[in-house]
Amino acid sequence: MPKNSNTDQKPQCLQTDVSGSIIHELKILAEYAELHLMNKKNWELRKNDRNFKVGDKVNFKIIRSENKECLYFGEYERNIDFVFEGGKYGLEKGYCILSIS
Repeated sequence: MPKNSNTDQKPQCLQTDVSGSIIHELKILAEYAELHLMNKKNWELRKNDRNFKVGDKVNFKIIRSENKECLYFGEYERNIDFVFEGGKYGLEKGYCILSIS
């Protein structure tokens, strides 16, 4: 069965800022966004399918998922300060931990 190109594509990096840094658009559940916004969580574990780099930015889109429907609640931006690549110290290859501020 052919894949539906509208639902199977990964979100893309849509823009760059004036310094040339890539701005990655990522969804985040409201419960985790709240921890970022309260400065209780300054990291993010993600599949590294976007080649995240130090100096890039992440525009988090806050969602709440109910009954398979995603409800949009707002957005905020963070800078990527460090990228810990998987494949060592127990983190699976292809994943990364982003240190963000």
